[in-house]
Parts: sequence; structure tokens; C-alpha cells
Amino acid sequence: MRVGQARMMEYMVLVIFIIMLLLAFMIMLTVHQVGSIKKAGRENTYAQSLMITRFMLNTPYLNNPRNAEGSMFDDSKLTAALCEELEKIIGGGWFAWVRIPSPDEKICDKTTYPDCNKWIICEKKTQKAETCVHEVPVNIYRKLSNEIEIGTLTVGLYGKCS
Repeated sequence: MRVGQARMMEYMVLVIFIIMLLLAFMIMLTVHQVGSIKKAGRENTYAQSLMITRFMLNTPYLNNPRNAEGSMFDDSKLTAALCEELEKIIGGGWFAWVRIPSPDEKICDKTTYPDCNKWIICEKKTQKAETCVHEVPVNIYRKLSNEIEIGTLTVGLYGKCS
């Protein structure tokens, strides 16, 4: 009877060991899958932020129609741009502004136009810390003075990117 009990105990220890190995394997597999999903989410955020940047660079809603190559913002269109209208096209969860580098920054609106150098297309919401931001140089056509100035377009998407 003692030999039978000993073999039964060996069998139970073996079964418990195999179960522990299976649990450890399942935990490792789950951790790997969660990491892969997070990485795919970051890559998707990065790709989406690039898509929004490209859209902003080429949209006739903001660009000067006389420039055949596109990517030349019209300052009067930037002043009149509404975030709500662009969010209907692009979707929400992003922010953008265009600025001409200058020591004294002046935000453009209907009252300060044309003596200004920063156009906020969509405001950044401060409650979200993680953002994926792209900043690219752009040409800005100053309609009233008929000049072209260099500036930067900053586009951000809420979420962590790779």
C-alpha cells in the first residue's frame, strides 16, 4: 500500500509540474500578444499622424490654388479655417498650427489679420499627455503683400507613436 501511495504522489507532483509549465507558457504568450498589440497601436498612430500631415499639406481648403504643386498655404485661408469642418473630413483627436518664426508671436484671427504669424487650426487639448507630433517646413503665401514666407506646420495626434 505504501508503494501505491508513493507512485500516486509522484503522479500528482508530475501533473502539478506540467500544469505550472502550461500556466507559465500561457502567461508568457499573453504578455507577448499584449506587447504586439501595443506596438501595432503605436505604428497605427504614427501612420495616421503622417496621413493627417499629408492631408494638411495638400488640401485645397488651406492651399493657394495658383500654386500647381500644392503645399503653399494661403494666409487668408489659414485665418478662416475652422477645426470643426476639418474634423468632419479627418476625424477628431488631433491638433495643428502653422507659424512663421518670429521673436514676437501673434496669433492670427479676423481682428489681427494680416499682422500676425501663427494660425491655430485646431487647438491642443492639454489633458492628453501622449502625442505623436510631426513638424514640417511650409511656404505661406501672404495674400495682401503678395509675398511668400517660410514657416512650419505642426500636426499632432493624441496617442503614443513609435
